[in-house]
Amino acid sequence: ADDADYITSPNTSTPAVLGLSPAMTAGARTIRVRAARTGTTGQLRVRLLDSGGADVGGTAWQALTTTPTTYTLAATLTATADRYRIEVQP
Repeated sequence: ADDADYITSPNTSTPAVLGLSPAMTAGARTIRVRAARTGTTGQLRVRLLDSGGADVGGTAWQALTTTPTTYTLAATLTATADRYRIEVQP
């Protein structure tokens, strides 16, 4: 990870949907996300979507620290996912 190269996410009500290649098949998966919060609190989760945009699984909310940390999150997919979104809450 390069902590000098990062993006800052605003509080959003409509998260961006990004492509996943290769697609993830149904089953238990591990997702790693490196993040840090800049406010007094913050959390994130990853939702996985099928080609039609339907939610097919994802992670639980993960509370963030102020130090950049790589979080290992568990997800269970009920179908193949080829898209994902990272949701952020303050």
